[in-house]
Amino acid sequence: MATVLTLSVFNGSIIGHGGEKRTEQIKDLVSSHFSHKHLVFPFDYHGKKQISFRNKISHSLSVSQARYASEATRESFSIDKILSESHKFHLQRKTLEQHREIFTQASTVIWENNYDGFFYQPYLIKKMYGTKIIACPQNIESLVPRTMTGWLGKTKLDYLKQDLEPFRVCDEVFTISEEDQWLFNLLDIKAKYLPSFPAGDLFQQNLRLRESRALTKQKDYFLILGTVGNPPTRSGMNRLLRDLQSLSGDGKYEFCVVGFGTEVLKDEFDVCKDIKIIGSVDQSQLELMMRECKAMIINQDYCPGALTKVPEILISGIPVIMNTGASRSYKRMDGVFVYETIVELLTFLNMEFTIPVAPLYPKERYKGFIDAIE
Repeated sequence: MATVLTLSVFNGSIIGHGGEKRTEQIKDLVSSHFSHKHLVFPFDYHGKKQISFRNKISHSLSVSQARYASEATRESFSIDKILSESHKFHLQRKTLEQHREIFTQASTVIWENNYDGFFYQPYLIKKMYGTKIIACPQNIESLVPRTMTGWLGKTKLDYLKQDLEPFRVCDEVFTISEEDQWLFNLLDIKAKYLPSFPAGDLFQQNLRLRESRALTKQKDYFLILGTVGNPPTRSGMNRLLRDLQSLSGDGKYEFCVVGFGTEVLKDEFDVCKDIKIIGSVDQSQLELMMRECKAMIINQDYCPGALTKVPEILISGIPVIMNTGASRSYKRMDGVFVYETIVELLTFLNMEFTIPVAPLYPKERYKGFIDAIE
């Protein structure tokens, strides 16, 4: 039987950050219909590790191949950058050769991570194995606000041009958000939408939380959840807490901040008695707080990342207040309240909430994805 191979920098898990959950969603969907194998390629995809001069020279024989595979590389005038791309090309080809057996068995490859250390993968997989490739990008990485070490060009448009190249090689593209789908199609890359939705046991956990929340008297606090290691999340959370400070002080509102690394916010925001920086919590404590909170608040900078957490929150029966930058493809969902200004946020803080309608299982979207693999 032919195998469908999924490639990611994540193992996939129903716990942890959104990237792990998206990988788990795709693995769960693929494995329920096909013989399936998963490979994790732990490249230095953020480009933090310097490529040594020795590696640049020793792998310079791949320069012509890298330039043939990438227009962005052909257009670069930096010898250093071209040698770096040649090294990346060599490294990706070598890794694919090491897994030759599994690639020759695969009828379709699902490619998730469009980091700069993976750009040649679709081209090489096609060239070496002739395998169908379906891209499921978790982000448009070129538009994420951060230092773009390892990328070619000087502007976001340059980075975007390089980012799009691998998708033009792929047979199909399925995006995580409607906005990404819209942009890809505008740029002549036919893309479909595969919404984020909790996989397997996580979906059941969300349903159980919904049931227990319906039997629980909610308290008056708002829950703010996020991981400060994500720059857009950290920036958005800082701005939200500064806004909330201006509303707090009379005891009318209470805000509890939880999430990995949020302890670092204590020095700045714990002085406000209405804002409680709780920090990292275990799963049972998090579920208790989600069961008892009045609603959740999410504030994130404008960013191409789509929040995998939102469907989970809504299925769990929790209303969510979001700024426009965070709300993305979720604006029209029941139980999502979107604000632009602090005045609009204040209006929502004074609302009486009910348990939102749970998002529907994306049956037709899943069918379209499975049909594309077949």
